[in-house]
Amino acid sequence: MIVDSTWSGLINQRPLSLGADLVVHSATKYINGHGDALGGAVIGPLKTLTDIREYGIVHLGACISPFNAWLILRGSVTLPLRMEKHSQNARAVASFLEVHPKVNSVTYPGLKSHPAHELANRQMNAPGGMLNFNLKADMMAHFEFLKHLELITHAVSLGHDQSLMVYIPTDFFFEDMVVFNEAQKEKYRRMMGAGIFRFSIGLEDAADIIEDLSQALDKVTAPDT
Repeated sequence: MIVDSTWSGLINQRPLSLGADLVVHSATKYINGHGDALGGAVIGPLKTLTDIREYGIVHLGACISPFNAWLILRGSVTLPLRMEKHSQNARAVASFLEVHPKVNSVTYPGLKSHPAHELANRQMNAPGGMLNFNLKADMMAHFEFLKHLELITHAVSLGHDQSLMVYIPTDFFFEDMVVFNEAQKEKYRRMMGAGIFRFSIGLEDAADIIEDLSQALDKVTAPDT
């Protein structure tokens, strides 16, 4: 069993101790933390990693450049402190969004309303800095909301020092999901509404992040009824 644990930021969860055979991380994200390097990591038993090194690096050339490695090692020094701040900010932001009248739903394991909240508490040191949410509005209103953000950056990456957000319309989400049958797709359509924002909470002051969300929400067309 191979687990992509990038969202845990290496610090918040240890899948190997929970039974995983291998763990992979996009080191470009939280481990680096500055959005200026490209790299990845595989964690697991020495024998398996030796095989990966021999066949992956020697025969396929899948090795990191020295400069990218240096940048990621530089970022890793502050990783524990950064992950703590990401989680603190995300808790505050999720709590704000959960009670906002224009927000339809918030998905964040740090909220008691999350169906896996208790499981996350058992498995994780902290719930991390990633959440999803959507609005009580149509697709174009979601794009309108993005246009009004001032502090938060509209971008597709995650785990950087600054807050990043991207909107995923529901129909776009299903374009490549050929493994889902129609009943499963309908279930997720009801859950996602017109789509979801994937929100990577940064290291800014939580009050500033919330203020930016609040002013952008105020400018969005009234929720659908």
